Parts: sequence; C-alpha cells; structure tokens
Amino acid sequence: MMETKARMRAAVFGICVNLCLFMVKLYVGISTNSISIYVDSLNNALDSVVCIIALVGFWLSVRTSPKYPFGLGRAEDLTGFITAVVIVGTGFGFGYVSLERTLYPAPVWFSVRYAVIIAVTAVVKLLLGAYYKFKDRRHPSPVLKGLFTDSVLDFFITLSTLISFTLTRVAGVPVDGYFGIAISAVLLISGAKSCVSSFACILGKRETEDCDRAQALLTAQPGVTGVANVQCHRYGRHLAFTADITTDQMTVEAVAQLQEGLRALLRTEMGADFTAAISPGTSTVQIEQNKNGGVTNV
Repeated sequence: MMETKARMRAAVFGICVNLCLFMVKLYVGISTNSISIYVDSLNNALDSVVCIIALVGFWLSVRTSPKYPFGLGRAEDLTGFITAVVIVGTGFGFGYVSLERTLYPAPVWFSVRYAVIIAVTAVVKLLLGAYYKFKDRRHPSPVLKGLFTDSVLDFFITLSTLISFTLTRVAGVPVDGYFGIAISAVLLISGAKSCVSSFACILGKRETEDCDRAQALLTAQPGVTGVANVQCHRYGRHLAFTADITTDQMTVEAVAQLQEGLRALLRTEMGADFTAAISPGTSTVQIEQNKNGGVTNV
C-alpha cells in the first residue's frame, strides 16, 4: 500500500509539472506564432492526462475485494492502452496541423527571451524524467518506467522545437512545420508501440520468462518427478501460476515437506511468497506469485 501511495504521489507531481510546462509553452507558442512550440505545449497537456490516467490506474490496482481478490490489477494495463490511443490520435492531429503550416507558411516571431524559456522547459522535463527514474528504482512499476521514457523523449522533442524556432528566422523554408511533422511522427510511433504492448497484456499474453523460470525451479526440486502445463496469469504486478505436478511422495508427511520446500525455494529464488496444495501421485498445483513479496492464497 505504501508503494502504491508513493507511485500516486509521483503521478500527482507529474500532473503539476506538466500543467505548468503546458501553460508556459502555450503562451510562448501563441506569442511567437510557432506551430512546433504550440504542438509541444499540447504534448505537455497530453502528458498531464497520461499522469491522471496513471493515478487512476494506481488507485484501482489496489482495490481488492472478495469479488476481485487480486484487485483491479489490469486497470494499469487498461489505462496504459487508453493513454496510447490518445497519443496516436494526438499524433495524427499534430501531423495535420503541421502539414498545413508547411503548405501554407505563416511568419514566426523569434525572441531570445522566448528561446531561453523553451530551453529552461527542456531542462525541467529532463529533471522530471530523472525523478521518475528515481521513484521507479525505489518503487518499481511499468507505468513509472513509461513516464520516464516519455519524459526523456519529450526532452528531445523540446530540444528539436528550440532548434526549429531558432532556425526559422534565418531559413527560407518552413522549418517550423517540418519539425512539427517530425514530432508528430515520433508521437505516432511511440503511441503505436504502447498500444501493442498494453493490448497484449490486456488479452493475457503468456509470461514466457516467468513461466520457464518457475518450471525450471519446480522440476529441479527433489521429490518432483514431472512438471507440465505451466500457465501464468498476470493481474497488473500480480502473477498467478498453475502447473500439473507429479510426485513420488505418497505420505502426508512427505507431501507436506515437499510443499514447504517449494515455498522456501520459490520465495528465495524469485523473491515472493507461495502457497502450494499438493496431493500424492499426479496432482495439480496452483501457485500464486506476488512480485511485491506479498502473501497470496491458492
């Protein structure tokens, strides 16, 4: 719960910073008539929306109940998918506006003061990315990783915007519009990749690496003669494993020892608590893994 609150605070901080950057860049974009700065400002507004969606996802992911014993863990994946769709739509919109500016150029009013302001916003965005990276190391989350990547990407976008703004006053071509198109392309590619990744998680893709590791650990345990049909189900950061296990242990005491051995092994090797129900002979064992180290039930 404490980790979730820390992630939520990071999302709230991101909302505040991105809203401030949006208002500053919007003012500069309107004042200079620069389409690339205007597009960059709307990108920061979109980042605020992303942080809001992330905040909701963090909140929903811990809402456990008898009906949803794992919480609404996939809410994070769903919010990530919605965010990606918004990014793709925004990329198309930005591309259209930038293409229109390229075909029908409009004057851009350069100012050193405004250039310095944009440079400062780029540094702020880079520092925000460093903040997300710090939080992700202390409280690992795919959402925080995504926010870090997005912040670094936005830093380079703002840097490109600054270059285009500076070159516009000396270039004989609509550099502003070209850079706007480039920014839109980056948003489209980034959004499309996020869409595919988030949608795969929602559909329930097989966690091959975790399944293979769990199977290897179980197979190597003394008393286990066979492991088959290892399945993994993800609920946000929570993983649930099922496996068909055969054992040569036929007494209650031996099965109990095997069960404790599996729990200790998996807790040590994978950093999680496990509960296993094993019967003599061929049996089905359902193992639930909480990567945050929480205790789970079968």
